[in-house]
Amino acid sequence: MASNKVFVAAVFCMIFLAVDVVVAFSDSLYANVDNSCYCDCMINRCMTDLQATREACAPACHEGCIQVGLSGRIDKDDFCGY
Repeated sequence: MASNKVFVAAVFCMIFLAVDVVVAFSDSLYANVDNSCYCDCMINRCMTDLQATREACAPACHEGCIQVGLSGRIDKDDFCGY
C-alpha cells in the first residue's frame, strides 16, 4: 500500500517536472524569435488601412516576411498588439 502511494507521488512529480520543462522551453522559443518584420508589416503597413482586419493582415504579413527570408508570425495568436 505504501509503495503505491510512493509510486503515485513519483508519477505526479514527473508530470509536474515535464510540464515545467515544456513551459520553460516554449518561453525560450519566443525570446529567440525575431518577428520584427512581421510586426513592422502589421503595425506600419497593413493595419494603417481603416478597412483592414488583423485576421486579414496576419497571413499576408507572415507570407511576405517568409518570402524575403525573415521570420514571420510566432503563432496563431500573434497580432503584434492588435
